[in-house]
Amino acid sequence: MELKIDKYHQVQYTTTDGKIAAPTISSWEVVNEVIANEYKNGVGWITFAREVQSIPTTFFMGCKNLKSIILPPNCKVVHDHAFYQCKNLEEVKLNDGLCMVQEYAFSETGLKAIEIPSSCFDISTFAFWCAKLENVKFKAPTTEYRYIGAFAFKQWHNIDGISEFDDFNSMAFGAPEKVRV
Repeated sequence: MELKIDKYHQVQYTTTDGKIAAPTISSWEVVNEVIANEYKNGVGWITFAREVQSIPTTFFMGCKNLKSIILPPNCKVVHDHAFYQCKNLEEVKLNDGLCMVQEYAFSETGLKAIEIPSSCFDISTFAFWCAKLENVKFKAPTTEYRYIGAFAFKQWHNIDGISEFDDFNSMAFGAPEKVRV
C-alpha cells in the first residue's frame, strides 16, 4: 500500500541555522508515525503517515533553532506546551479550521505577531504567556462564542478584533484600556 503524502500530512518549518528541527517524539508517534523530517533549500517538513489533526503536547518544546511554523490545513488543536520555550520562534501561521490553542502552547516564544483564525473558539490560560507579542489580531469568529482564558496573553502592544461573541477573563490581556474593539 502506498501512502498519499500531501499538505495534510506535513508540518512545514524553518530554522535559525538551516538544520533539521528535532521534535520530541513520544507515544503520539505510535498513533501518527513520523515518516520523514527533511530540510532542503531553507524549508523543513515533518511528514506523518496520517493527516495531522493536532500538534501533540511538548512536540517542539524547547526547540532552540525553530524559527517559523506553518500548521497543516486540517489541524484542529495545538496541545499544551507544544511550542513552549521555543525562544527563536518568530512566526506562526495558524490555519483556518484551528479550534483550540491549549495551555502554554506558545508561551515563552519569540512571537511578535499572531493572527487568530475565525474558527478558533478556545485560547486557553497561558497559551501565549510571555511571548514577545506586539500585535494580536482576532479574525471575526465563526461561532457565537469564543473564550480567551486568564493570562492567555501577557506582553503585547496592540490587540485588535475583539467581538461581541468573545468571553474573556479580565486578566486575559493585561490592562483593559489597551484593548481595541
